[in-house]
Amino acid sequence: MKKQNIILLMALLALVGLTSCSPDDTPQLTRLVEPRLHDLSPSNIDGTSSVYTFTWDGAKFYLDDNSQSTSVGSYEYQGIQYVLQGDLVGNDFANATNFGSTVGKNYLALAYEDIAQVMTQNFGMVRSVDATSDAEIEFRLLATYGSNESTSVLSNIITVPFTLTVTPPVTGPKGKIYVCDAVGWGDMALYAWPEEGSMPGWPGLPSTGTVPHNGKTYYEFTLSDEYYGASLNYIANNNNNGQQVDLMQGYTMGEEDIYVTVFINENGELAYQIDEEPAPKMFIKSDLGWSDYCMYVWAGGGDVEAGWPGEHYTSVITINGEDWYEFDMPRAYSKTASTNWILNNNNNGSQIDLMQGFAFDHDTFVRIAADGSYSTSSGPIVNGENQFTVYASIDDSGWSSLSFYVWGDLGELCGGWPGMSASGPFSINGTNYYYHTFTANVPVNVIPNNSGGGSQCPDISGNSDAIIKIASDNTYEIVKTF
Repeated sequence: MKKQNIILLMALLALVGLTSCSPDDTPQLTRLVEPRLHDLSPSNIDGTSSVYTFTWDGAKFYLDDNSQSTSVGSYEYQGIQYVLQGDLVGNDFANATNFGSTVGKNYLALAYEDIAQVMTQNFGMVRSVDATSDAEIEFRLLATYGSNESTSVLSNIITVPFTLTVTPPVTGPKGKIYVCDAVGWGDMALYAWPEEGSMPGWPGLPSTGTVPHNGKTYYEFTLSDEYYGASLNYIANNNNNGQQVDLMQGYTMGEEDIYVTVFINENGELAYQIDEEPAPKMFIKSDLGWSDYCMYVWAGGGDVEAGWPGEHYTSVITINGEDWYEFDMPRAYSKTASTNWILNNNNNGSQIDLMQGFAFDHDTFVRIAADGSYSTSSGPIVNGENQFTVYASIDDSGWSSLSFYVWGDLGELCGGWPGMSASGPFSINGTNYYYHTFTANVPVNVIPNNSGGGSQCPDISGNSDAIIKIASDNTYEIVKTF
């Protein structure tokens, strides 16, 4: 008899012996069946799968003299709790570590990266681009009925080979880490552990400067090769001046930039959040006369995300007196380099092909005529050849009006100072934008100003569409350029 079951039997006999001393209406545990953990399939954990699923036959807890075991689980009606424990082979679970838990289910799916994180943090395995490391893990289940730990039972033990794999070093574009200081530190360093190669020790990397992004200012951190393809734990600190906060744990850097904000939460504690990049949207102005609209997108012979008929429009917004169908497209659509778009009337017999081989990396406005012909632009105003539009919000500027003055090799395109009064406004998601379309086949300089009232912004140089927000100090933030 296994040692674990001897212990359990002793606890069970003690419970039975106390039955006569308990009130008649209190359920007593009189018999149980331990769970049986199945062999893992595939039989080793080596990173070839992103998720590994452990399954088992459930434990059975019999109450009083019932011939059937409880199906609910605990007195609290939450179900039997299962904890997957693991240790290195040969340790006899002296360092038993929880890999995951579930309640009322007979399976547990664990991501490879989560397993690898436990192995690096609890069992000393080191992730290195120069070598791989292997171990054998013994797994078992601890099944508990209710909140009383005396009503627990252990399963059988399975042995699983484990390989700590390393993502190949990034050979293409390499992402950077950007951290916004919403605490007021005034200085920042970024430390990562476990340290590898030439990674600096505490307090870590100094910032390479600050950059504006989506209305915030971020410290920029440029990483060396050791930071890529490795599972690392990041700590932001005020350059060794007594303040620090854990950031991403077990995070693997790749090609994507990551933006993080450090702040003080409602409990007065240092915390962080990952600032999600806003996904671009699709806007449709249609003269087709359909009563409904869906957008289907395919690439490489298959769905990008949603199957036919695709994504349904999420709202209708009014811009400059026109109704536009707004599509909140999931991030997957902007992560694919070349996409093909089909507009349909929600699978009711009508469809037209739109952009083919399209890079959906910015808000896109599509005007569709009654005959199905269409044009695309970065704003609701359709530009012709050698034309570009500047869209400007003055909601935060304190200005009552907006004009654009243009100068450069082509002369004063909008006349003398203060230039041409802007058209509009139109509203997108609660923000008002004024605009003007310019014709220029070479870069020019555009100066937004309050119609000669004494305030002006620095020049916007170029000849491509831009969306800006003008601040109260007469500076502007470029929301997007195209």
